[in-house]
Amino acid sequence: MITLSEGARKVIQICAACQKNERLLIVTDDIKKDIAEAFRKVAVDLGIANTSIAVMRVEQHGGQEPPPAIAKAMCDVDVVLAITSKSISQTMARVNALKSMSRIVNLPDMSVKDLTEGLIEADFAAISPAVKTVASYLDKGSRFRVTAAGGTNLTFSGEGNCGNAFDAIADKPGLFRSMSVEANVGPVDDIGEGVLVIDGSLPPVGILKEKITCRVEKGRIVDVKGGPQADKFADILKAYKDPQMYMLAEFGIGMNPCAQLTGESYLADESALGTVHFGFGTNLSQGGKRKAAAHFDAIIRTPGIDIDGTTIMKNGSFTIPVNIPPLVPAVRK
Repeated sequence: MITLSEGARKVIQICAACQKNERLLIVTDDIKKDIAEAFRKVAVDLGIANTSIAVMRVEQHGGQEPPPAIAKAMCDVDVVLAITSKSISQTMARVNALKSMSRIVNLPDMSVKDLTEGLIEADFAAISPAVKTVASYLDKGSRFRVTAAGGTNLTFSGEGNCGNAFDAIADKPGLFRSMSVEANVGPVDDIGEGVLVIDGSLPPVGILKEKITCRVEKGRIVDVKGGPQADKFADILKAYKDPQMYMLAEFGIGMNPCAQLTGESYLADESALGTVHFGFGTNLSQGGKRKAAAHFDAIIRTPGIDIDGTTIMKNGSFTIPVNIPPLVPAVRK
């Protein structure tokens, strides 16, 4: 366990690689502004004098655009730390800031706990080569099949889409990273088929006490079954009033050995070793062009992954040579 100041320093110096002569903008909201202020103080103590905070409204869900003034400010600095209640990852503000060569570290819904223990304790530089190795398999892959002990059996295509190595290190202009350490790829629209059994966690619902079974046809959820939590999930999807929320947007593989699947932090949940997640809705962060009402991720335990007939993961463990420091257990059983 580390202090909040130590966690903030790690994000600023290691993840964002922020230098004293650079312009740093911390984007936050009323819920997270105390954490943002702690980051601002650390940045100033580190000699990053040109540090400012922009406070935006508290959004209802991830992917809603920040106010135009903040979106513009994100384009006019060297480094953006997004410490907000909901993620700005799937926004055009993020896309445009990267085009302006700002670099961004996204810390959505990060708690003090997240910044003092668990996922923050990882050696991000040591993990980075492994994330890039797995991303290279996703990058080259065409036909994907994901299975799991819980009942998942889903196929989709990644042909023509880039594999992304999200290693939490945005050290070059125009880079975007989240504190979720993962390799991911955007599925091709209208192709995914099979059954997705969510048995880990689901941010709108929390940790799952029961399995939620989703039937997927032509890349979209067409049926949701289970108990009360499945009913709640179905109601949430319906409430968006956006058919794009049912569409596959992301396939990701958790790769942080310090993250734990608890349902308390979706960044930790989707980063945990031994899990994969499927995202639905907006797919801008995966290189797509779909801007839905929101984006959410569904976490699955102990998966198997086959890409073009090659098995890269079985029962939640990699079967390809990747070197991940064996630190703490990733998933609480």
